[in-house]
Amino acid sequence: MKRAARLQVENVLRAFLLMLFLLTVAWVVVSLLVFGDILVGQPLVILNLVLAAVLAVFFYRSRYHEVLEWDDEGFRLRRGTKTMTGRWADFCAVGLIHVGRGVFAVRLYRDQELRDCLELPVARLGINPQSFRDQVTACVVAARAEPREAASDEQSPET
Repeated sequence: MKRAARLQVENVLRAFLLMLFLLTVAWVVVSLLVFGDILVGQPLVILNLVLAAVLAVFFYRSRYHEVLEWDDEGFRLRRGTKTMTGRWADFCAVGLIHVGRGVFAVRLYRDQELRDCLELPVARLGINPQSFRDQVTACVVAARAEPREAASDEQSPET
């Protein structure tokens, strides 16, 4: 099974800034309640930065980190702690879409009307979107042809 995962710097920075803000607000509230004043010093700032970095890593891994695994049968996309799996045979069409700022994704369609779809964020994971689309198209065509071939083999009378 092939695997693609890439550290998404903008999401790591987002997680770090969120943790830094929450820790700072918590320290201000605790400091005001306990000491009646906001205490600030170099050791506290360094501790706040280190704690924010550690918490940001855990937050990023549990919320934003994306891992895509695929083979000839299907795929598994993990986004944080959520996992989405699919088989190529469940889809009927494959498209390449521009999601903005020069980023492309591969869109998999479940029906012929092209309404029900799923997007795989391949560009964010460092995969070439065009070659991945071609590879997935071949897998979808092959997966959809296998049941037809098996059905036609069962229906054909033997001589």
